[in-house]
Amino acid sequence: MVWSVKRPKVGVYGNKTRSLQSRLAYEKVSLTWKTAFVWLYLGSRENATPTTSDVQVTAFMEVPDRAYASTPVEINIWNEENPEQSVDLSQFGIMNPIGDEKLFRVHVNSYDQLGRVIRTGDVIEMPFFSLGGKRAFWEIIDVDREQEYEKYYSILKAIPLDNKREANEIPINRDNGGILGAYTDQVDTEGDDAVPYNGVDTDDVTVDDPNTDMTDEFDPRDEDTKKSFLDDPTKTF
Repeated sequence: MVWSVKRPKVGVYGNKTRSLQSRLAYEKVSLTWKTAFVWLYLGSRENATPTTSDVQVTAFMEVPDRAYASTPVEINIWNEENPEQSVDLSQFGIMNPIGDEKLFRVHVNSYDQLGRVIRTGDVIEMPFFSLGGKRAFWEIIDVDREQEYEKYYSILKAIPLDNKREANEIPINRDNGGILGAYTDQVDTEGDDAVPYNGVDTDDVTVDDPNTDMTDEFDPRDEDTKKSFLDDPTKTF
């Protein structure tokens, strides 16, 4: 006798039910009213056709010269509230073990917009957190996809993106050190051109000693002092 399994018409894992659950999960993600711009990590900039499997430095299994997509992709995102920060008073004063890590959720439907699954190395920009013209960027350091099968979203662990070599292609707010340094060098050069001799502009000044060489370093000691010192180095002044 062959027993046949009776399939339920309505069930948790039925096709129609799963489609409804996925849609509800996407709406839940969208309820936060937050969007993110995802800068997709492409691979190593050293390769003509970079891929996400690139390894530039084999000793450390890392890619310091990363290539990113030229334009970001906008998606809906769920921003996890910051967890209650615990403190560690065991040593060296108060330590925050959580640090600056932040959690986000991305629905699987957004993968169609991205063209692939979101992954470590991608950078997300959150316009909601922009403040005073300073844009807010996070670098994804870990992706937990376990919840995709039941709840249709991935949990992203990210840290604030700073000025580092890997993210040179991301247009974050760079510090002004390079700009100010270049401006300072320009002012110094203009000052040297305007005052070429020992800090004094001698273009309209008659030098007392016609034998003075404009390239000589200025010595504040008078001739008698220099002569006496050279004749008698043990002399006390």
